[in-house]
Amino acid sequence: MAAAAGPYGPNVVMTPLARLVAWVEAQGLPLEPSVILDQSTVERFILVGCRDMAANSRRTCSSQLRRASEALLLDQLGQHPPIRLKATAAPVAPYPPAEIAYWLIWAQSLPTPAQRRNTCLLFCPGVGCGLAVEDLVYVQGRDILAGLTGRALVKVHGRRPRTVVCRYAYEELLLAEAAHIPADAYAFRPDWQDRTSKHIASDWLARYPRSSAVVTVQCCRPSGCAQPGSSNC
Repeated sequence: MAAAAGPYGPNVVMTPLARLVAWVEAQGLPLEPSVILDQSTVERFILVGCRDMAANSRRTCSSQLRRASEALLLDQLGQHPPIRLKATAAPVAPYPPAEIAYWLIWAQSLPTPAQRRNTCLLFCPGVGCGLAVEDLVYVQGRDILAGLTGRALVKVHGRRPRTVVCRYAYEELLLAEAAHIPADAYAFRPDWQDRTSKHIASDWLARYPRSSAVVTVQCCRPSGCAQPGSSNC
């Protein structure tokens, strides 16, 4: 059984699986493993078919069925499961506009061009593009460019390669600072050797004092845009 390959084992998965099968049959869908345990079927079942369950029970059911689905995809269909994203149960509240304004004032008030550039190239990809630290630290000069319509684009590499459009309020600053970065140099802290370090951003922020009027900066804290958060600050 595909369920047996998952970390929960067949006995644990059998109860939510039986409920999923009953729901699939009620929807008129084929009772085939490739249909029942398809990721889209499981997601629809959790959203629609589990409304009567408590939140914790629904999350547990979702986790069990997703692991069974991944076992089927990998073992029987030869497909790799999608990357799982983590989120805390109580996510940190986004920065309000006033705090972002203080952050930007502080970033542009640093004494040297290199300091201002590093801070802005942490700020703009993080707040303006919604990039987690693990993404933005690998962005190079060639990855920041103006698109055909003039909008600032950032190419992201690594586990989730993609091209991100910068938010309008930050694209001018991003393009201006990126113009000073060589194509093959890292945009943020190009002199930092260990790009996998968890402290590459927090170490930078801790170096420079901020006045009491400026909020404490947390590089994993999102702005008002939706973004995958990062705990590797």
